[in-house]
Amino acid sequence: MSLIITYVGSKGCVIAGDKRRIGFFGDESQREKLEEELYSGEIRTDEELLKKASELDITLKITDDAQKVREIGDVAVGEVRFKTPLKTKRKRIYGTTGAYNIVELLGSDIKTIKGGESSIVVFGNKVTKEIANKTIKDNWKNKTNLQDIGKLFSKVMEDVA
Repeated sequence: MSLIITYVGSKGCVIAGDKRRIGFFGDESQREKLEEELYSGEIRTDEELLKKASELDITLKITDDAQKVREIGDVAVGEVRFKTPLKTKRKRIYGTTGAYNIVELLGSDIKTIKGGESSIVVFGNKVTKEIANKTIKDNWKNKTNLQDIGKLFSKVMEDVA
């Protein structure tokens, strides 16, 4: 379950992302059922996920070393992706001091581009975004610095986990 959080402001950019990647293998309709339960929040723990996958005869490959956040020069880049044997969908954010762009790709085709000058952008599924947005709202201070934002993003990652 991916979560990438980006803050872009006039004094800098902060980005944080999880490292989990889950591969689903098996019958497509059963995979979709499992993913729906997982991403809707019905499944809340690794144990519940493994049990439900077994019941649906779905094989999972779970890794916790994915590199979803990186730096290219002065630009922070975060990416979430959805990959099947036939297609790859990716959503990226490029952030730097005072500007960001969001790009969606289907294969190598650019699907949409959005941008702005300052914002907090959260990538994830419905449940992770709700938790992240609530934690940010409950803990945001008007006068804050980039280090405090980094600490807040760490708290968000803990709350979502």
